[in-house]
Amino acid sequence: MSWKSLTAFVALIGSTNAALTRRVACPDGINTATNAACCQLFAVRDDIQQNLFDNGECGEDVHESLRLTFHDAIGWSLSAIAAGTFGGNGADGSISTFSEIETPFHANNGIDENVEEQKPFIARHNLTAGDFIQFAGAVGVSNCPGAPRLGFLLGRPPAVAPAPDKTVPEPFDSVDSILARFADTGFETNEVIALLASSSSRRNSAALFYQAGGNQGEVESPLKGEMRLQSDSELARDSRTACLWQGFVNQQQQMTTAFQSAMAKLAIVGQDTTDFIDCSELIPETKPVTDTAHFPADFSNADIEQAERLPTALVGSCWLPSPERESSILCIFSPPSPAHLSPMAFKTLVAFIALFGATNAAITRRVACPDGVNTATNAACCSLFAVRDDIQQNLFDNAECGEDVHESLRLTFHDAIGFSQSKSLAEGGGGADGSIIIFSTTETAFHANVGIDEIVEEQKPFIARHNITPGDFIQFAGAVGVSNCPGAPRLEFLFGRPNATAPAPDKTIPEPFDTVDSILSRFSDAGFTTEEVVALLASHTVAAADEIDTTIPGTPFDSTPEIFDTQFFIETQLRGTLFPGDGPNQGEVESPLKGEMRLQSDSELARDSRTACLWQGFVNEQTKMMTEFQSAMSKLAILGHNRDDMIDCSDLIPETKPVTGTAHIPAGLSNADVEQACATTPFPALPADPGPVTSVAPVPPS
Repeated sequence: MSWKSLTAFVALIGSTNAALTRRVACPDGINTATNAACCQLFAVRDDIQQNLFDNGECGEDVHESLRLTFHDAIGWSLSAIAAGTFGGNGADGSISTFSEIETPFHANNGIDENVEEQKPFIARHNLTAGDFIQFAGAVGVSNCPGAPRLGFLLGRPPAVAPAPDKTVPEPFDSVDSILARFADTGFETNEVIALLASSSSRRNSAALFYQAGGNQGEVESPLKGEMRLQSDSELARDSRTACLWQGFVNQQQQMTTAFQSAMAKLAIVGQDTTDFIDCSELIPETKPVTDTAHFPADFSNADIEQAERLPTALVGSCWLPSPERESSILCIFSPPSPAHLSPMAFKTLVAFIALFGATNAAITRRVACPDGVNTATNAACCSLFAVRDDIQQNLFDNAECGEDVHESLRLTFHDAIGFSQSKSLAEGGGGADGSIIIFSTTETAFHANVGIDEIVEEQKPFIARHNITPGDFIQFAGAVGVSNCPGAPRLEFLFGRPNATAPAPDKTIPEPFDTVDSILSRFSDAGFTTEEVVALLASHTVAAADEIDTTIPGTPFDSTPEIFDTQFFIETQLRGTLFPGDGPNQGEVESPLKGEMRLQSDSELARDSRTACLWQGFVNEQTKMMTEFQSAMSKLAILGHNRDDMIDCSDLIPETKPVTGTAHIPAGLSNADVEQACATTPFPALPADPGPVTSVAPVPPS
């Protein structure tokens, strides 16, 4: 919001932590779980790993089980619901319960084998077919090197009717038909491509058929023994999808994140999840990817069939070779919405697996930079290596996650949020355009920007010596800075913001004493949903305040300001009993711990009926928080700009560090100190730290 050490963009970080909530002993006397209802799944998991997936292998039965998750869930229709007719119930297990009806559908050709293999497991473990299908898919994925750890919600009721025929896309369907079918299930075009991303990460010139060819749904492939589906080939070349398709070639992390989020979406299509139980901790930890992406032997970039340039009105646009840009062709595309892989209809289709077996930027040709040391996916990004090295050493104190990182992250928000969908540029601001630096005399005088002048002045010399626009520098420094913090996601960075032409108006930055109505309204006018507001504020877990109470600068908002964890969401819901300094001050309310600051806005958002459950939902949803932050930061960083006009230089952002520590109630307090605010779900039971009452130290200055 507006206090000096606000870093409302740094949370969402780290890997999932099963120790996040207090665990209950399971009846087997061996395992523990966060919810007793999940205990039954240990036996299911062990059984399918040994007897369905051949002792935890990533083989055909994993491929088929993943195919089954899609073929069961896609039987659902928004238009049928609107018309009052039956269009299927989504991920309900109908493909198993009514197998005699659904497996004969042409699109389900060959799926009967996996259905029959799974039925004995379902029977002996007394699970609904819908739950088993999605659980087996998530467990199976974990066996594949490089896979994300998927979530799993327990509670699907038995199917009451078979899904209708013609709801599963087929490999001979047209692009129009495929996009229309997915749209009717709630997926957008970019989500379709993210779902199909694993089908093929390269598009070589076709030369032969797999065997006798050409069969229905098959086109020529480039390699002996490799199958190419007609649908994949056409989606890779269609003007609506070609750049989205190509965009995943060097966006492995983004593609993996999109799959992880969308699997959660697809796995509950058609379901009311109000009473579902999160048993994601039962999904095994995944294995690191083991290979690098490459062209097959005897192939090169010359074999690529470059799709045609897109009309400017479409989501993505392709830049053709020019002297000003890298010699290879580059597509800039909108980041995919959360998505899930969808094998179309072939029995041995492994459209879920390529996503995990291939890795990152090695698949694209890299250009040598003028420094003779570095390479980049686009020559325009080369200038950023020197910027990155300079700020890591001289702004961020040799790549520490300290006060200047916090302040740089705060600056990304304060510069970008000066934007309005309802007003003109002159009245609403230009968004992430660097105006807070270019017109610093004007903007740093705004009440909401109190204290921000220090980081503005610190950044100006870097901007001057590297000849980069302030808008680009602010967002680049924020993304690089985040990478220094243990547990942070690796953020996207798009290059190409022009200079601001006018200062942002005053009163566009929310303040800590603003009402929830005012805060949500301001964010909404900038294009953010309520869910995104809560996700952005997760970064207060590493933030501190200098200006709320000037007698105690550097006062953190939670007890672990050096770690990207969920403590902020826990501690803002603990009963406030004291002020850390000479409070109360404007925008401050009582906090639960000595040395900890609680903002009025955070306290009210944690307790408001519109946001309380979202707030509480992040307490034990680290992965969800990470995904939503990463997505929201990509959105915020280009407010006021067209991403089609920008160059993706995300490969310049350093790899991030794993999160450390586990979530807990601070020593001296207990679960009894939680002020329950979410009306539908109880606050998770958390372990309390032992020892003397917690006292929080201030964040040291850089």
